[in-house]
Amino acid sequence: MTDEALVGILETTEFDIAYSDFKEKPEPPFIAYILIESVNFVADNEIYAKIGKYRVELYTETKDEIAQGKIESAFSENEIIYNKDESYLDGENLFVTMYDIELLIS
Repeated sequence: MTDEALVGILETTEFDIAYSDFKEKPEPPFIAYILIESVNFVADNEIYAKIGKYRVELYTETKDEIAQGKIESAFSENEIIYNKDESYLDGENLFVTMYDIELLIS
């Protein structure tokens, strides 16, 4: 999967999306994503597969299970397994739901 394909999946949520951060912060809910690690599967001095570990962050004003459901449905429909964590950002007055996913990079 390419970055463009991941963005296409996230676009089905109809939220604003940016890689890493926005130049101007949009109104919540919005999504930021970033590649946090790239892991290569190597054998016989060749790279057989590249795996990208991404973090997808959903920012909302309150805990928003409907917004979370849109992302989780998009992941499920595309057979993307995720781990989820939540936090409140005092300085921003926002909730963030973080999804960690692994994708085979093509």
